[in-house]
Amino acid sequence: MEGGFLFMRKSKKQLLRALIACGLVASVAAGGTVAYLTDAETATNTFTIGRVQIDLEEPGYPGNDSDEVKNIVPNQEIVKDPQIENTGNNDALTFYGSRYRRKCLPTGMTAQERRKSRICSG
Repeated sequence: MEGGFLFMRKSKKQLLRALIACGLVASVAAGGTVAYLTDAETATNTFTIGRVQIDLEEPGYPGNDSDEVKNIVPNQEIVKDPQIENTGNNDALTFYGSRYRRKCLPTGMTAQERRKSRICSG
């Protein structure tokens, strides 16, 4: 029975060492997590309010009230030359996009025929 007692004593020492090692690993992991989550840095952002004034001009476009624009027919091309100018004090990036909605005029065609002929998608 003496051999069994030594074995038991040895395994208790190993168990104690393993528990201490696990406790150290757990405490280092918990400490690292707490340190990571409670870290704080401060930054100061400075915003300068300025003046941005954007002007849009179309020198070659006659205007929406002219007869040339009111009497547009399908497939007629209208030349447009929009020019954007920043007349304010601060620099600014500007973007221009143009969209138009094509409307179908009654032509006696079915929707399937219009899709095939690409006159209008509808």
